[in-house]
Amino acid sequence: MKHVSVKEIMISPEDYLTVNELDTVKDAIQKLQSSFSLDEKGVTRGHTSILVTNPSGKLVGILTIRGILKALMMHEKGKEFPSNYLWTLFVTKSYESAEEIPVRQIMKDRKVFSIGPDDEIMKAVEMIVDNKVNTLPVVENGKPVGIIRAKDIFSKIGYIMD
Repeated sequence: MKHVSVKEIMISPEDYLTVNELDTVKDAIQKLQSSFSLDEKGVTRGHTSILVTNPSGKLVGILTIRGILKALMMHEKGKEFPSNYLWTLFVTKSYESAEEIPVRQIMKDRKVFSIGPDDEIMKAVEMIVDNKVNTLPVVENGKPVGIIRAKDIFSKIGYIMD
């Protein structure tokens, strides 16, 4: 097996989304949606998470699409999951309430689950598997320098295994 570092496969911060912890969930939704596009088969492609930084640019967490949906549902306290017929109304109302929720309130604290750019790729694989996550922020001196995703590692598996 080849010795491959995280920085050889990671996505640079310019190619990934970040949001400030003080921004609203609505801001995060808009940024995530801006990454979406339809491929030639009509399948939606785009980022499924966004890195969260504090005002000084240090990584403080990560926010996933699933986390946003969960927060919007919890905001509608006491209500059951809406049926398909009510979905549009639910999303519209929840999206409006997202203006009130700061990102830091619903993000996953990922300080523990980050990796350095010079770490071996197999360390990233181990962390992804052990922690049941799909993405790991790549951090240097507390600041995000990239992100490594399970699908990026998997797409390079032949290269890594040579």
